[in-house]
Amino acid sequence: MTLSAYPHPGYQFVRWNGDVSGFTSHQTLEISKDLFVSPVFARSSIPPIDRITPFWMDGNELGNNWKQIDWFGAYFMPDLKSSWVFHS
Repeated sequence: MTLSAYPHPGYQFVRWNGDVSGFTSHQTLEISKDLFVSPVFARSSIPPIDRITPFWMDGNELGNNWKQIDWFGAYFMPDLKSSWVFHS
């Protein structure tokens, strides 16, 4: 039998408690008696990918495709599909 633990969004699998031990979310078991098994989850410190905003999207508009971020300075990005940023 394969036992799998799937965390809710914002959580991550940590380990198994009880009659199964380990740090991988999938365990293969041969069952010959009753077992007590409990997955342990913790809040993830990494936000879901759909909530991460690339830094170049947050800049203050300066005009003519130029933006500014305090910690980075002024930068030019020709369009949102570009894979490069020019920093001054």
